[in-house]
Amino acid sequence: MKNDSSITVIVPAYNAEKTIEKCIDSIINQTLSAHEIFVINDGSVDNTTKILKKYLNNKNIKIFNKNNEGVSLARNYGLDRVNSKYVAFVDSDDYIEKDFLEVLYNNLHSNKDVDLSICGVTHYNEPNKPKKYNTHYSRSGLHDSTETIEYLLSPNSPQGYLCNKLWKMSIIEQNNLRLDPKLNMAEDLLFTIFYLLKAKNVIISNQCLYNYMHKQDSLSSDLLLNNNQKKFLKTNQDFLIVCKRIIEIAPTSRIKRAAVVFWSRNASFFLRQLNLINFEGYSKLKKELLEQCKRNLRYVICSNSMSLKNKFAYIGTIYFSRLIVIYDKNKRN
Repeated sequence: MKNDSSITVIVPAYNAEKTIEKCIDSIINQTLSAHEIFVINDGSVDNTTKILKKYLNNKNIKIFNKNNEGVSLARNYGLDRVNSKYVAFVDSDDYIEKDFLEVLYNNLHSNKDVDLSICGVTHYNEPNKPKKYNTHYSRSGLHDSTETIEYLLSPNSPQGYLCNKLWKMSIIEQNNLRLDPKLNMAEDLLFTIFYLLKAKNVIISNQCLYNYMHKQDSLSSDLLLNNNQKKFLKTNQDFLIVCKRIIEIAPTSRIKRAAVVFWSRNASFFLRQLNLINFEGYSKLKKELLEQCKRNLRYVICSNSMSLKNKFAYIGTIYFSRLIVIYDKNKRN
């Protein structure tokens, strides 16, 4: 039988020699101890495996060494082995505040119908830069799951991050929820949406208890947009695939409209990047994105979630693309 307060923390790790100790130590030193910590060593080829050996004598830590298959399958590998009532995810690059689990757990039990607990995130630039910013949520407190889905699809929301939430394993198990390994982007958002469709209420805290480290080699880097063309395209196309799947499964017309705006916002940004970088051989893709963005314009104009500035940018990308390219080039330089 599962302990009523038992929590498993899943940590997928790949080549995390610089950060894995700080990550694991932050989980060990929680004010509410985790029942188990699963570290999924996903085929690391640096010193991660060697570093993990120091934790072998800790009875609460289980280290699983497997071939490299990506973060989604690493998380799924962990989920397949969870035997606790609750689960949390922490990425090996990040770390959590000492009361992360306690606050999420207490909030989860503040109401009998709460199925998901969410906290704020502190974002840090890397490497070792002091600049940081907190994500505070405008809709903190108790919300039903449908309202939360709509909120997740808006800017400056908790989004689909797995790592700033405490999940009920009963909902995950009963609905066989897993991450889609075919997706390079937003697989966590899709998992979250599927979970919320089976949940009742959600509680959101403004306390920033999860520390997220941004990487300089992320796909937002101009350099990588030029050098990793296939990865860039795959990532953005996967994101739009997720957006369309959310539109398909939207339980209400209100959520469907929010999902359409969410798709449109991201599609226009993708189109804007394609225009700026001018990749060869993607004229058909650009045309398809442009036509769909035009069809969705009325939803964007009527949206309360998009700022006036973003609406102007959306219109500019559709009808004044050359001016937007000039603006983006000047800003880039």
